[in-house]
Amino acid sequence: MSENKLRGVAAVRGKNKLNLNSEIVLGSGVKVKIIPVQAFLTQEAASSITMPKPPLWNNPDKGRTEPNPFDPDYLQAVEKAQEEQTQAIMDTIIMFGVQLVDPVPPTDGWLPQLRLMNKLGRISINSVLLDSQDPVELEFLYKRYMLITLEDMDVIAGLTNVRQEDIRAADANFQST
Repeated sequence: MSENKLRGVAAVRGKNKLNLNSEIVLGSGVKVKIIPVQAFLTQEAASSITMPKPPLWNNPDKGRTEPNPFDPDYLQAVEKAQEEQTQAIMDTIIMFGVQLVDPVPPTDGWLPQLRLMNKLGRISINSVLLDSQDPVELEFLYKRYMLITLEDMDVIAGLTNVRQEDIRAADANFQST
């Protein structure tokens, strides 16, 4: 098999080197090209999620109101916002950093499965996207939910200039949902 057609995870973890714009076969068996994602896009996506502000409390020792960065509800809200930021980065990578070699397969093979999982509450997809006929929206749904495995995200992130710790944090969130 030529260097351009190496399996994604094996190519990065093994001795073979993988170049940008090389065709790789993802864990799902689909062939894609990985292209760089501009840092501004991922930064903009992450910054679209607003971080919460710590609540105020009356500090009797100091006789004044101050932020309480240790409030349990605040800490939980920060964690949720960080997970959403990571998901926004992953979505940006999926949309801009993964180029399908072949067209999106017919939706009758995979979209009904997504609709059912959404109805059961096992995944949460905006119903506007699920009912869309827009080819870009359908491509995004296909890439996000049907194409890329967790192992693939590590490879893709490494090739699209995204920090590995962002993806590891997303992987942890992805596995818990």
